[in-house]
Amino acid sequence: AWLSAFLLVFGFVGDMLNISMNTQGLSVQRSLSRPILSGLHAQWSFGALAGVLLAGWTLKAGMGMGAHFLSVSLPMTALSILLAFGMMADVPGDGEGRRIFAWPDKALMLLGLVCVCNTMSEGAMADWSSLYYRDAIGERGGISTTGYTAFTLSMTLGRLVGDKLIQWMGYRRMLMTNG
Repeated sequence: AWLSAFLLVFGFVGDMLNISMNTQGLSVQRSLSRPILSGLHAQWSFGALAGVLLAGWTLKAGMGMGAHFLSVSLPMTALSILLAFGMMADVPGDGEGRRIFAWPDKALMLLGLVCVCNTMSEGAMADWSSLYYRDAIGERGGISTTGYTAFTLSMTLGRLVGDKLIQWMGYRRMLMTNG
């Protein structure tokens, strides 16, 4: 019960942070008048890659979970507080002043379905790849970060070229090609 409650709060806080970071990214993108969100997401991927490499190292070094969490959370908390002072004010977008809620049309519902499928695939790799390597492939050494490392590296490479592809293809063609 405690784990379920904690995971509910963790998911809520994580998604609220995700929304605020993407909102800040959109403000920066609008001020620059060029696509940068894919590159910003690549930075997240670099962070995830660094995290999985650190986790792999701490597992191999036999570091306890509490020490591992503290070694990550304390510096990241200090860095977050420091960087919060450098945030820019939101730049109003084209949709400012419109209704807050409107029923989605069929095209948006289809896009939402594609996003759900993508999120499930990404979540499966993030959450279950170490068990797959241990149980299905039989990799020795307990918990493996190999699958998630490969996934994160591939995702990072795709995100690094995303903004250039959007500039070359345009948003519509890029979305249709990815879909």
